[in-house]
Amino acid sequence: PERLGEEAFIVPHVAPFLPVPANNMAVESRLHRIINRHYFQSYATDFGAAVFQNMSTFGGDVAPSGNPQDDVDFAFLVKMCRGKQLLAKIQRTPISQLDTLCFDNEFIEAFSMTQPDGYAEISTPQEKLKDSATGHMDRVTVDLAIVTALSKELEAVETVFGEGRNKSIPGDPHVYKLIDFEVGGAKKKIAVAVLSGMGNNPAAITATDFLRSFAPKHIWMVGIAGGCPVPQKPEEHVRLGDVVIGKSVLESDFGKLNPDGTFTIRDSPQRVSYQLVQIVRALQSERTSFNTRWLEFRNKAFEEWDIDPASLPPDILTDETGAEINHPEDTRRKRSPSLVHFGNIAAGDVLLKNREHRDHLQQNHSIVAVEMESAGLRDAGWARDHSIGVVRGIVDYCDGNKDDKWHIPGALSAAAVARLLFEELALAEAVEG
Repeated sequence: PERLGEEAFIVPHVAPFLPVPANNMAVESRLHRIINRHYFQSYATDFGAAVFQNMSTFGGDVAPSGNPQDDVDFAFLVKMCRGKQLLAKIQRTPISQLDTLCFDNEFIEAFSMTQPDGYAEISTPQEKLKDSATGHMDRVTVDLAIVTALSKELEAVETVFGEGRNKSIPGDPHVYKLIDFEVGGAKKKIAVAVLSGMGNNPAAITATDFLRSFAPKHIWMVGIAGGCPVPQKPEEHVRLGDVVIGKSVLESDFGKLNPDGTFTIRDSPQRVSYQLVQIVRALQSERTSFNTRWLEFRNKAFEEWDIDPASLPPDILTDETGAEINHPEDTRRKRSPSLVHFGNIAAGDVLLKNREHRDHLQQNHSIVAVEMESAGLRDAGWARDHSIGVVRGIVDYCDGNKDDKWHIPGALSAAAVARLLFEELALAEAVEG
């Protein structure tokens, strides 16, 4: 490098020998990728080092690693740092002080989210559970993993599925609930986690730890959400107390703020578990929207909370002037007062209390429900190549009338639908077995 001076890069010395036109940017870019790949590989080979994966420098290729368990998903790291405003902090920090960010709690959380196969030691060693034969994380096998954002949602899940016992895993900061459940005479295990706070980032971190510590057949987000009503279309209209099963999840606050003040979403909606979709299709009904057995679970849970299904809080929908809007007639509600919908869910880190933005999401992205965590679960599932599910009880209309009156009925309703889905999946798997 001293002799070559500023021409120490390999590409300028190699490109002239290739049978291509000079200064071909595409060729030079490809050469840089190949050389960078081998450069990183030399560290992995010679020093047994972990590497960054999912880097645009490599064109998304998987880089050979000397320690795959501690590899870091670079694209996820950037995304998590952006969400926590850490990128700006990194840019402001002098180069000589960058290493101090390794001890920043938010950076540690962001970093841990990017490692689907284990923890790399950042500031303090973490105890790891490993299988002695394979060297991989020895995870606890469960049939269903449920992530909740609020303690009241966790309580609703325990009301419907049964009370759980606390379970901690060495090296994992979370405390989980383990529930013993029975379906068709077969014993099942369910693990439940509650987030430390609301938002996609806490959800992504918790779900990533969840999937490190447990090996679930299914992982679902279960809880409450705001609904996107469509009173002019009775078949699409969502009301308080209804339940939405996610068909896809859209990160609604990931995008571009335009010069004119408008916001363009740049995220692509990603579908949930194909197996879950198949069960939902089997349970849908033209007469009642969905198999009504979930109402039995809900009403039993209501009894435990001393909630009368005939005396639920008022369901008031208003327009931009505050005038009340009449809910459309729907013959399905004569047989099932609360309906189950199967549609797109938006998840953003901003609590939505804006009627205009709600309607924009519904009209432009066919959003049925809005919440703050499912995109984090989706990203964690993607990192572990694990499909996900989302079940949400509707408790408000994402407007200025938002309050907590429907929170418990909504959370219990979501848990009841989740139970029906899980039982049907378990029975189907038993038949397949």
